[in-house]
Order: sequence, then structure tokens, then C-alpha cells
Amino acid sequence: MAKNYINTYTINSILHLMENGSLTVPAFQRGFVWRKENVKELFESINGGYPIGILIAVEHDQKHFEVASNKLTLFPEISPENILSTKRLWILDGSQRLASLYNVLLGKDNSFALIYDLERKKFSFPDKFKGKSVFLNMSSLFKVREYMQLQAEISKLRNSETLLEELYEMHNRFTNYQVPIQVITDVNDPDIVEIFMRINTRGISLSKDEVEKSTKYRNAEQ
Repeated sequence: MAKNYINTYTINSILHLMENGSLTVPAFQRGFVWRKENVKELFESINGGYPIGILIAVEHDQKHFEVASNKLTLFPEISPENILSTKRLWILDGSQRLASLYNVLLGKDNSFALIYDLERKKFSFPDKFKGKSVFLNMSSLFKVREYMQLQAEISKLRNSETLLEELYEMHNRFTNYQVPIQVITDVNDPDIVEIFMRINTRGISLSKDEVEKSTKYRNAEQ
């Protein structure tokens, strides 16, 4: 019988787990399909302290499944030397949220650029941003040098106290936000397939047979 437990992680911790390959996507998952508005709504939820839903993952050996192409999932490309554990958390539900977090905060794809208006306290996309408000590029939030540079620029403005206060609060909201991951352990491949099919009832790109073939193909390689 499958067992499970729930751990909570900061966003920063999750980004590091993605970069070192400890948190990844199996090949039977679909690629990234979210629209830009979905991404913005995710960040609005985090900023408001709202829950973004629990993520679900299977804990298994790092080579148990074939890793999905990062060109499809938009997860970071993993170098073998960066892998720190023999175990991985294989994401069954939550890959869209994770890819959105990574690409907005640490990614290099400009199509994920998202800014936060520190005066109006609203998120926007650069191509839709109007006015002369002071804004934070979300890709700078966890980059110390860029964040400090913005602080220095804001400190020169007339309303610097209010803007800096909002900047600090925004940073704290994202730094302290906790993301729950339900981790499933002691589970065999047929049960993994069944779990995946049950929690992915919307927009599933693979049939049950195709998912089963994917797991069997990987196991046959070992």
C-alpha cells in the first residue's frame, strides 16, 4: 500500500530543488500549456497569501522514470554534476505552477517577464505596463545584486519610504511563502499510473496505456 507525507517548502527551496534535479517531471507528463494570465494569477495569489494548491510527487530513484524534455516542461536543464541525491521527487501534479515560478523568478525567457508596480501594488506584463510608476522586475526578487540596485534607485525618490516599505514587504511575502508537497512513497508503477490518471482529469495528453508504456520503457533500460 502506498504511503504519503506532506512537506512544506519555501519558494527559494523549491527553485534550488528544481536546479539540482531533486524535483523534476517524468516523461509521461504533458508540456507547459499555461497562458500568461494563468502565470500572473499564480503570482497574485502568492502575493495575497492565498493557497496555490498542494503539489503531488512520487519519491523514487533518480533514474526510475525518463525525465521529460525541459524544452517541453520549461524546467531548468540539469547537469549530471549538479545532481545531489539518489532520490527524486517526480511531479505528478503541479508542473505548470513550478515551471511558472522558475521561469518568472530565475528563467532567461523574456516571454515570462512579469513586473510588480510598487505604487499601484499590481502585477503587469512589460508590454502592457503604462505610466511612470516604480516597478520591480520579478526576475530580480531573489537576485541580491539586482535587488539592492533597485533599493538604491528607489532611495533617491521623493516617496522612497513608502516604496521601500512595499518592496520589503513584497520580498518577505515571497521569501516566507510556504508551498506544500504531498510525497507518495512505497508505491509500484501500476499504482503510480492510477494515481496520475486520477489527479489529472483535465487536459490529459496521454492515455493510461501510454503512461504505462513510458514507465515500463524506463524500467527496461535499467
